[in-house]
Amino acid sequence: MDMEDLNSKIGKTSRALYQKIEEGESALNRIISEKFSEGPSMDTEDLNLKIGEAAGVLYRRLEKGECTLSQIKNYLAENGFDASIAIMAIGWLAREDKIHAYKASNIWLLKLN
Repeated sequence: MDMEDLNSKIGKTSRALYQKIEEGESALNRIISEKFSEGPSMDTEDLNLKIGEAAGVLYRRLEKGECTLSQIKNYLAENGFDASIAIMAIGWLAREDKIHAYKASNIWLLKLN
């Protein structure tokens, strides 16, 4: 194979690869868009208030004793918070060093510090 054929082959392969990358990026953006636009959009301030409220509800529940992640998700759902907000509330409390998470028999448990 001469240099011109090699360069042509490299060019075709590069274009095909670039096209596949663009297709993958487009698919990923579509998935992200679908996942995060399931409900009415919320601005950052409203979202922070909602997460903070859920963190407070969770904190008061953990004052009564430790919980599994499933129990937390269910408890917060009963109080009007979806699973995404529940996870963010856990992160909020963890960031403030208010909770401790540990694993026992393949089950994650959370309790107050």
